[in-house]
Amino acid sequence: MLVFLMVVAGCIDTTTPAPPAELPELKVSLNGEPVQIRDAAAYSRIGGDIAIVFSDGDLPCSEFKYVAVKPGNGSTVLSLTIAELLQPDGSTITALNNIVHLPRVGLPLGSPLPWSWTSRELDRSVSASIDLTHTISMTDETLQMQGRFTARGCGLVPNPHAELPAARPQTDATISLSGKVIDIHSAILRPTTFPITGHELTLSTTAAGCTTGIREELLTMELIFGENRRVEHATLKGEMLGRMKNDIALASKNTIEVQTDDLHAATEEIPLNLSGVMDINDYALQANGTVMALP
Repeated sequence: MLVFLMVVAGCIDTTTPAPPAELPELKVSLNGEPVQIRDAAAYSRIGGDIAIVFSDGDLPCSEFKYVAVKPGNGSTVLSLTIAELLQPDGSTITALNNIVHLPRVGLPLGSPLPWSWTSRELDRSVSASIDLTHTISMTDETLQMQGRFTARGCGLVPNPHAELPAARPQTDATISLSGKVIDIHSAILRPTTFPITGHELTLSTTAAGCTTGIREELLTMELIFGENRRVEHATLKGEMLGRMKNDIALASKNTIEVQTDDLHAATEEIPLNLSGVMDINDYALQANGTVMALP
């Protein structure tokens, strides 16, 4: 008997393929018409959310290497996004946050729907029970999904078009939102004239450069300050807050100040010392320490 082993970089590949999807109990309909789902797969772009894709065709994991999932040999593709959402009181909930009938675009749910996993091992499989009736925005389609399912796990699949620079962890600053410490991996400072004349400091959990911008993030915050160096306007967005809270521009109880020797220094990085607290739509933001911002 011959045994073939795949050797990569001197190591034996002992990985086994993810198990196939199990869907015998899942019932799906669009506008009352049954849809026979043949395959289901789960993956994540940024690690903080999980997309579960259902199709009446095949869904190889290689499909998710592309930005848009195409129907392929199936005519129906449904994508559900499950995320860990931070609440204003500092707690988190697991919720169904977005539904899309591809290739058409759906809009986010009016509010997240509580979700619980039977099992979750993204590199192998995820399992859950669902009982959903929802009208998909824009297309005005009524989607119904009931029953238990197991989707094949495809793991973490970064967006191939999000070519970002290396992360720049801001370890000399502590940033927290409603008590949850946020790991900041990029800081960018730009002049702005809206809504005030001053500067905009963008802090994100995702690596970003001055020209690449931010493609996908768990959390990005924009702090806008004027000549008095006190933050006057702020926005929050990202999967951590849910898509329905993707642009918050309310700031109150604000004491956050930005101190630096020269905002216009001709250097690769500008040190900015942050200190203070502020409320942004019931979320408490606290900042202390120094970030090194790309001008």
